[in-house]
Amino acid sequence: LVITGHSQGGATASVAAITLFSLQPILVTFGQPPTMDPGCAYIDNSRYYRFVNWIQDEGEDNDIGFDQVVYAPNWISGSEHYGFNILVGEDPANVYYGGYGNDVEFFPDRADNSVSAHTMS
Repeated sequence: LVITGHSQGGATASVAAITLFSLQPILVTFGQPPTMDPGCAYIDNSRYYRFVNWIQDEGEDNDIGFDQVVYAPNWISGSEHYGFNILVGEDPANVYYGGYGNDVEFFPDRADNSVSAHTMS
């Protein structure tokens, strides 16, 4: 079973993966906000894949802009990300592995968040 979703649909897919834990689903999300409580026993990090868009922002330094929804302040909800964090740029060759589970997490600087990255095709 593979469950997938983008943005809020990714958050919903995460909840579905927990609900269907006994079926050992593979979860693939795109631009998903943090959704799960820390230490959830029904999450298999090795079966969760989170894809995060990043773009080259126009400006002084041609900064990189990351999907702001994914890095929304989780201090509000207390939620965490799980699984493999895979950063995908506009060029399909620009893929970066950003960590696994909640042990090694990639967090961009707040100034590097971009609305454009969330809606990027």
